[in-house]
Amino acid sequence: MSKSRTVAEKMNSDAGKSLKMLKQAERHKVVYLFRNAHAVAKQNRPISDYKWLCEVDQAKKLDIGNTYVNDKAAVDFISCIAQCEKEKTVQILNDSSFFSFMMDGTTDISGDEQEAIYVRTSSQGAVTERFLNIGSPRSTKSEDLFEHVLAVFKECNVDKGRYNNSSLFFNY
Repeated sequence: MSKSRTVAEKMNSDAGKSLKMLKQAERHKVVYLFRNAHAVAKQNRPISDYKWLCEVDQAKKLDIGNTYVNDKAAVDFISCIAQCEKEKTVQILNDSSFFSFMMDGTTDISGDEQEAIYVRTSSQGAVTERFLNIGSPRSTKSEDLFEHVLAVFKECNVDKGRYNNSSLFFNY
């Protein structure tokens, strides 16, 4: 009967070291792909530019593979980045003593109202402003806008104690 190895022994074996190197190489590939997707989103470029950036990387002899060099992968990467940023924003809000929000609306090409919500807070004298959400309220009546903001805060898991008392929103 063979003796069972510990995790440390497995990781320090030749097979374990090879597996770590393989995983590290795969991680480097994905890092390049995420950076390309981030650049496309940050510079407000068309998704088709993602594939072009990947082709440029391949021309520079960077090993990025071929699996995730397509528009669908770019959208998936951008969605992951956006979700991480939203989670960071919510954490900042939940850790802060106070926050305020700003909302601005416009209509999209189909005529639907789109409201963008930004939040502002301060920590140790540093003011932070971050985008939180964009979405469609039922209408542009103040009651529906108010309900929209509450729904966004709830959906984003902003600590309910931060906005539960509706009188906090208004200074009569």
